[in-house]
Amino acid sequence: MRAIRYIPCTIERGGFSSEWVFTIPLGKGEEVIVGCSDTHHIRDSAWNRIPDKPVNESPVSGYVKCKVLKIESGRVLVEVPSRHIFTIDESLLVDDPNGGAE
Repeated sequence: MRAIRYIPCTIERGGFSSEWVFTIPLGKGEEVIVGCSDTHHIRDSAWNRIPDKPVNESPVSGYVKCKVLKIESGRVLVEVPSRHIFTIDESLLVDDPNGGAE
């Protein structure tokens, strides 16, 4: 089990220059998790690190880094950079195709 994985999310500007807000839908009809992170833990849909200064102000698709805490019966307990801890379906976890989880 890899301890560091990524979760698909929507990313938009936060209130500070290097802060981004991520929104993770937890499944059909379920709630969403909204948190903040600096650029170090966020990737765009092409797996590039998000720049400190945005190219545009519109929300984009991407990934947020997570720490896998526990896997049980296809459900995964994860922690994201905003310190939220929650359970998601294991199918939502994604590995960095570049092999790194810096």
